[in-house]
Amino acid sequence: PLFRGQSEVDQLRKIFEIMGSPEESQWPEVSMPWASFKNYKKQPLEAFVPEITPDGLDLLQ
Repeated sequence: PLFRGQSEVDQLRKIFEIMGSPEESQWPEVSMPWASFKNYKKQPLEAFVPEITPDGLDLLQ
């Protein structure tokens, strides 16, 4: 799996590291006082999944 986390928080961190951190406007009702995340910039998926097809890339984005 591309985003294999050891916990829910670790799972989100792994997703954010590649897909980028969501803005507050994208998650207006989310409150996670027990977790804090850095502001991750979106990374090119091709760097993590070099064999991805254009359709697969479109699906993940």
